[in-house]
Amino acid sequence: MIRYSYFLFLGLFFGIGCSTHETPLQIPNEEQLVINLKANALQGDFQIQATGAEWVISNTDSNADNDLSGIVFTLQSENTSPINLKISEGKAYWNNEEVLVVDFQNNDVYRFAITGRSQSAFLKAFPPEFSQQLKGELLGYGFGFQKSPNLGVEVSNWIEGNPNTSVFTASTDRVSPVGNIAPGGDENCPSGGEGATSCSASVGDVSCSISCKNGYYACCSDGPGNSVSCKCVKE
Repeated sequence: MIRYSYFLFLGLFFGIGCSTHETPLQIPNEEQLVINLKANALQGDFQIQATGAEWVISNTDSNADNDLSGIVFTLQSENTSPINLKISEGKAYWNNEEVLVVDFQNNDVYRFAITGRSQSAFLKAFPPEFSQQLKGELLGYGFGFQKSPNLGVEVSNWIEGNPNTSVFTASTDRVSPVGNIAPGGDENCPSGGEGATSCSASVGDVSCSISCKNGYYACCSDGPGNSVSCKCVKE
């Protein structure tokens, strides 16, 4: 598998690289593959953005007939740079530690994962073309997701208007800064806490989950109102 460095990834995002593989990316018996990997799959439109502390992959297809249409993936990192990429009619495949976002129109694959998972059994389980068409790979210390109806559209719009501001630490007059993501800053962790590498929280139809690399602990809690918070905190 070709593993791109952080800077090469950014260059490819901004058009330095190009896809040369002409055969469309396909997965024979996709349903069985997803079951074997104990993973999830979601088709729709996606927007990949960066804030000051994480990369955010939002499903912006608010009309998707799927109970996961309001999902947003986050990859916390100590070093991010501006990225704004839109993928139409793509598909996301994910487990607790990473997500593959596939742009079927351009035959490109983007991988977001926890540092240390570079030789991923998850990615290798897909047909070899997926590794060959790996357009970019970003690694961070915390991978998670938030889920709430239509959250993807709200998050992507909020980031557009609040550049370089983390969705985990934003402070506004609203019950929560972005959709149903609880305001950051409170390290009280009813779920997770020091020594925990993962945790989750849910209130009604709002939920989140997070997994962290060594040196960080997972912190999950219910926020004010109908909101939740899941993040990785440095030990």
